[in-house]
Amino acid sequence: MLAGYRQPVLSEESNPERSMIFLPLDVKGEESISHGKSPGIPFSTYSSLSTNEKKALLLASDCGRVTSMSLADALGVSRMTASRTLRKLANKQILAWRGSSKTDPNQYYEIPQQ
Repeated sequence: MLAGYRQPVLSEESNPERSMIFLPLDVKGEESISHGKSPGIPFSTYSSLSTNEKKALLLASDCGRVTSMSLADALGVSRMTASRTLRKLANKQILAWRGSSKTDPNQYYEIPQQ
């Protein structure tokens, strides 16, 4: 523990080259991770996410929203795989789906405001 805080979590990506540090914070006795202006999520929840889910969360945090196409491009996966990843995060209530219908071409996911 450093100065009352938990151990930072380092995440590195190779394409594009970037390193990120997530700072676990204590929230009502539960450790959570916060990134930028986004609300924190429990560390146990974050650590259980897949690599693709973590990257989707980071993309949503950096850009304000994420679509299946933008995630597919960022991960180098199919749009179906990206859609499945985003739906999993929405089912876990980590991301919120926005759109008028499931066939809406303007649908996207964002970090819900708490």
